[in-house]
Amino acid sequence: MIGTILNLFSLDYFLKMSKRNSQNIYLSVLSLSDTIDLHMNFTLPMLRQSTTFDNYFRNSTILCHLTGVLIEFVYL
Repeated sequence: MIGTILNLFSLDYFLKMSKRNSQNIYLSVLSLSDTIDLHMNFTLPMLRQSTTFDNYFRNSTILCHLTGVLIEFVYL
């Protein structure tokens, strides 16, 4: 929870900067991908402990593939 809030603050800060350089863009993308990573690796397994959500997740191939692509994307 704290990581998500702080990453969103830093993302907001870097996007509002008037001077755009490669370092600001890199850090904003890094904070966004870290937020996605936190949710994919922490929140999603907690939600899958619910039987209803887990059954929906297992029966939806699109959701399963999308999750796999997002996890691989944020690990790069």
